[in-house]
Amino acid sequence: MSSQLSNRLKSIHSNRGWWVRNAYPPPPIASLFLRKLCQVVKTDGSVFLFADLISVTVKQTSLHECRMNTPAHAVINLFFIGRQQGLTTQLAIVVGAILPDLPIFVFYFVEKILRNTPERIIWSQSYFQDNWQNFIDVFNSLPLMILGLAVAIWGKSNVAIALFISMMLHVAGDLPLHHDDAHRHFLPFSNWRFVSPVSYWDPRHYGNIVVPIEILAVIISCVVLFVNYDSLAARSIIGLIGGSYLAYFIYAFLVWA
Repeated sequence: MSSQLSNRLKSIHSNRGWWVRNAYPPPPIASLFLRKLCQVVKTDGSVFLFADLISVTVKQTSLHECRMNTPAHAVINLFFIGRQQGLTTQLAIVVGAILPDLPIFVFYFVEKILRNTPERIIWSQSYFQDNWQNFIDVFNSLPLMILGLAVAIWGKSNVAIALFISMMLHVAGDLPLHHDDAHRHFLPFSNWRFVSPVSYWDPRHYGNIVVPIEILAVIISCVVLFVNYDSLAARSIIGLIGGSYLAYFIYAFLVWA
């Protein structure tokens, strides 16, 4: 890299030399992604590794904006309890992994699409409104999941059992990794929230460490499951989950970064 280009990069970079904001009107998505990708360079011109790119994306998002990484729950739940199961049970595990986060997708659709609420308001104000919190936390209630599991066992439904166990495994993953966005997992008996010192996304609470670990866990799980499954349908599920996981980061990079 020539010294002139290096000096130019230094002049337009922030004080830490990590990030450049595009001041022009947003181009088409593909062009925007390439433009942003090219902007993630150090002052000496070297490009970050993928994990660094994700870490920078997380660091640049405002409070409460980066969350809801549901595909990770789906693939990790399959890895732990779905490797030896049939297709129907695998689908139940995926649905169970998604259900606790489903209200957040509904919330985001209503606020973003229907109400056209700005991103920063969505995650710093709207998300914490009582009505939305009640709606979200009901789907994250361990007592309700245990009740559902008991009914499934009584009804001898292996599919329903897998679904509720997957929901509980989702909560087990959430409990130690949510800080100021913790759920009330013991509704309706208690409004208590476990405010973990560790966050799965917030770099102020070790999110910059958790994110690369999560990425590695998802990659390993996808590879192991893809090799383990013989049917095209089961492998297609893994492909869809992996694609959704990648799409999540692309969306976060384009919209929240």
